[in-house]
Amino acid sequence: MNKFIILAILVLTSLDSFSQETVARFKYEDAEKAFVAGNYQACIDNLDEAEKLLGKTAPNILHLKIMAQDQIKNGISKRTTEKVDLGSLYDRMNSLKKDCEHYLASYDIAGLEEKYRDVYNIYERIKELPESKAEFMEAHQRAEEKEQGEIIAMLMKAVKAQGGMAALERVKTVHMTGETSRFGKSTLYVDEKYMVPGMKREILSYKKGGKQPVVKIIVKGKEAFFEEGKKGRSPLYDPLALSSSAMFRELDLIAGIPKGELEFGSTHAPDGSPGIIVSARVPNGHLKEMRQYDASSGLLQKVALNFFRTGEVEPVRLMVFSYSDYREVDGVKIPFQINIGSKHGQTEKAETRRYSKVLINQGVVLSDFD
Repeated sequence: MNKFIILAILVLTSLDSFSQETVARFKYEDAEKAFVAGNYQACIDNLDEAEKLLGKTAPNILHLKIMAQDQIKNGISKRTTEKVDLGSLYDRMNSLKKDCEHYLASYDIAGLEEKYRDVYNIYERIKELPESKAEFMEAHQRAEEKEQGEIIAMLMKAVKAQGGMAALERVKTVHMTGETSRFGKSTLYVDEKYMVPGMKREILSYKKGGKQPVVKIIVKGKEAFFEEGKKGRSPLYDPLALSSSAMFRELDLIAGIPKGELEFGSTHAPDGSPGIIVSARVPNGHLKEMRQYDASSGLLQKVALNFFRTGEVEPVRLMVFSYSDYREVDGVKIPFQINIGSKHGQTEKAETRRYSKVLINQGVVLSDFD
C-alpha cells in the first residue's frame, strides 16, 4: 500500500513539474511577443513568472530580460517624453548590471556567442555605474549642470546671430507679409502679426491684405482660435499652434532654464549641427521640441515639434519648420523663407512661405488679436 502511495506522489510531482515547464514555456513565448510589440515591462513580467515556475533562470530567459531592461527607463520606453525618476533609473540600471554580470559569468556557451556579445555590449556601457545611489545622483547632477551650460551658450550664440539680446528685447511687434505655396501648387497670401507677450495672428487669403480669408488663426497666450472661410470662430485645441506664438523663442528659453519650468537636453542632427530638445507638459500629453542651429553662424535652421498623448510613445502630430534666407531688418535678422512640413495621422502637408516685407514695431495694434 505504501508503495502505491509513494508511486502516486512521484507521478503527481512529475506531472506538476511537466505542467510548470509547459506554462513557463508559454510565458517565455508571451514575453517574446511583448518585446517585439515594444511592451518591455510586460516582457519582463512574463520572464519573471517563467523563472518562478522553473525555480531558476536560463540563458534564453536572462538574455531576453536583459534586452528588455536595456529598453526601459523608469518603467517607460526611451522614446517617451516623461521625466525620468533618477532613483528608479538607478535601481533599474543596477539590476541590469547584475543580470549582465550573472549572464557573462554563467553562459559562455558554444553556439550562444551572438547573444553573449549582446550582453557584453550592454555591460560595457553600464559597468562604471556608481556603487551607491547617492554617488549616481551626484554624478548626474554634475552632468546636468555641464549640459545646461552648453545649452545656454548655444542659445546665446543664436541670439547674438540674430542681432543680440538688446536688439531682440526692443522688438515688441512684427508684421510679416508674403505668399505661401502648398505642394508647389496653390498660392495664397500670408499676413502674420506678432505682439509681445505670446500673441500671434495669421491670415491666409486669396487676395493681399487679408481679403477673402481662407484661414485665420489667433493665438493669445494659452488660448487659440481659428476661422475657416465664412464660418464662425472656434477654439483651437492645438498645442503646436500655441507653441508658435513667440517671436524669438530663444529669449523665452534662456529665461526659463534657471526657473526649471522646462526640461532641456542637448543633441546633434545627423549632419552634426548642434541643437537642443525641449519638453513641456501640455493638456492631454507632452510637447517635444527640437531646435537645430547652424554650427558656424548660430542661426536657427530647423524646428521639429512633436505632440505625444499621455502614455503613448509615437507622436500623434508632427510639424517641421526649416528657416532660410535671413535678412537684416532694423538690426535684427529675420528668415524670409520658411518651409513647413506637417503630419497628422495619415495626412501629410508641405508648404513654402516666402515673405516680401517685414516690419518691426509698426503696423500692429492690440485690436488685431480680437
